[in-house]
Amino acid sequence: MNSKEIIKGVITHDNPPRIGLDFNPPHTKDIYWSPAAKLKNKSMPIIDWGENDSELGKQVPWFKGSLMRDEYGNIWGRVEGDSITHGEVVKGVLEDGYNLLNTYNMPEIDEVGTREIARELDENDAKFKLGIVGGFGFAVMRYMRKMDNLMVDMVLDKENHSRLNEMVDELVLKQIRIACNMGFDAAGIYEDWGTQTSLLISPGLWRELYKPSYKKLISEVHRLGMFFFMHSCGYIYEIIEDLIECGVDVFNFDQITLMGVDRLSGEFGGRVTFWNPVDSQKILQTGNKEVIQWHARDLIRKFGKFNGGFIAKDYPQLDCIGVKEEWAQWARDVFINEGNY
Repeated sequence: MNSKEIIKGVITHDNPPRIGLDFNPPHTKDIYWSPAAKLKNKSMPIIDWGENDSELGKQVPWFKGSLMRDEYGNIWGRVEGDSITHGEVVKGVLEDGYNLLNTYNMPEIDEVGTREIARELDENDAKFKLGIVGGFGFAVMRYMRKMDNLMVDMVLDKENHSRLNEMVDELVLKQIRIACNMGFDAAGIYEDWGTQTSLLISPGLWRELYKPSYKKLISEVHRLGMFFFMHSCGYIYEIIEDLIECGVDVFNFDQITLMGVDRLSGEFGGRVTFWNPVDSQKILQTGNKEVIQWHARDLIRKFGKFNGGFIAKDYPQLDCIGVKEEWAQWARDVFINEGNY
């Protein structure tokens, strides 16, 4: 079986020969993942880190460090000396109010960049191809409005919140349909919903404001014959059942011990697939070979026992969390050597 067939077998619990493997280059990788489509914004072109700090600096004169502007028009900042993190939004494009929405244009599909993605897909045809869309409503709006404003909007300005969310949904739908046309096997999002101890908002508010979008967008993914992957940082136990109801096929929780391997396996194993590294907060960073390898074996035992159901991965930015390559390799060795069914 090639990589694509193995990952499909893992997700459908169809007795694949081994667990899925998704390690950082140059290591073994069954999954080729890239943006589902490239985006551009004619009125506010993307400015990469340091390309035009003076222009962006006029808009955020109080910030000292390097700056970039994304496809939505948000300005991101990294403090002096930081060259490896993604930074944080220091000026949201709609931060100053929804009145700006009357003249705001959402990003468009960058046809040239998207064709480049299509060429890369052809070169990785034997792999399972995952297209990452630019986030559902919350992941996009929390940057456009800034987190504090968005939290207030959820309670005091639901009308404008819903208006913006619908605009984001339309852009996501375009990316999903392009992903299908290009031959992706799955669509996925990165949308962080948890703190260390709870959901960022109440489960009831999440169900009111965001669950309808999840249902609509994931239904379209499935209608087009693709699987759906979701990453979320933090503790989101309260809405996992809702997300499964909406159609999530694969979950990525990098801090897997926050919600408990036993609990997740016992309640949700066999119904979804877990796509996880050794815990990136509490286990990998110990640098303890025995602990790291024990945890890797535990993930195989608890998540991979349902005739599939487990894809082992690396944390993608090991340098950002102070993890040595040697420590990550200890986990890989277990996943590769002991992950056969």
